This record gives sequence, structure tokens and C-alpha cells, in this order.
Amino acid sequence: MNCTKCKDNIPDDSFYCDQCGSEILICSACGIAGSGKRCIHDGKPLVPAKDISSSSERQSDSTEKEIPQNNEGKTRLHSQIKELLLESSSLDIKEVIKSETIIGRAEGPCKSFFSGYGNISRRHLKFSIESNGIWKVTDLGSTNGTKINENSLEPNKPYTINDGETLTIADLSFQISIR
Repeated sequence: MNCTKCKDNIPDDSFYCDQCGSEILICSACGIAGSGKRCIHDGKPLVPAKDISSSSERQSDSTEKEIPQNNEGKTRLHSQIKELLLESSSLDIKEVIKSETIIGRAEGPCKSFFSGYGNISRRHLKFSIESNGIWKVTDLGSTNGTKINENSLEPNKPYTINDGETLTIADLSFQISIR
């Protein structure tokens, strides 16, 4: 995840930023880091990360959100938090990806796997999810590029990624599953 103050990349389980020392605030409903008093995604209160005792409390398969409509009251919206699965049977890797996950040789949940692949950049790409549930992937200016279904991505520009598409990181191909 990225610190909401200094934007430095910090481990997902951090309570404070390693660089600027700011306390990390997490949405009490969706588990996404934010700044201020309320989550920009669902309007729920932000609480210190240290007050959330386990990651299972931060995430659930579904959430119920209240979104103010107008002065007449509130409308309830039911939505499902989606997860992205990055998978390659030929490379024997299957990884569940969280929003704001960076993939590379030196960073992210797959760094031990990718550390042996010199064609993968240290910080190759980043996955993120928008408030409407749409997943995006951004090539972080990698040396050997990123492709979706054989279409090269322009560096530092987020692209929508859909269920069933093929993501190629340098020359390694992965199937995307969104569930």
C-alpha cells in the first residue's frame, strides 16, 4: 500500500509509515487505506490500522454500504468486493492480488518468485481497484513492458483489466480471474 501522506510504498500490515511516520488509517468496512475521517469509496469511518486486530476483520466477501442520496434519506447499496487472481499453470503460481499491489523482482507478494527473472523490473506494475469494482493495471515504466491480450501498455497509464484476459509481464504470461 502507499502512505496517504507521503505516497511512499509501505507493507500492507503497517500501522505507521516508515518514511514520514504518519499513522495509517483504514476504512472500517472495506479495509482500504485513506486520509481524513471517512473512506472515499464507501463513506465509512477511517480507523487507525492498529485498532483493527486482524486482516479478516478488514476484509469480507461482501459489504453493505450506505450512500447518501439527498435530503430525503439514504439508499442502501449492496456490492461485492472482488478479488483478482493472477495465475500461471506453466509457472506453478497462483496469487490473490489486493488493491495497490505492486509486482516486481524487489517488491510485492510475488517478489521471491520473480527475483529469479532478470527480465522483470524491480517495480514492474501495480494493480488497483476503483470504487466501482473495476480492476486496473499500470505498468510502472518497466524495462520489458506489460501487455494485456498482446496489446502493449503505455507506461504509467492505468488500463482496465477484465476476467479471462491474459496479462504478460515482460515475457511471462498469466491468466486473470476476477471473482
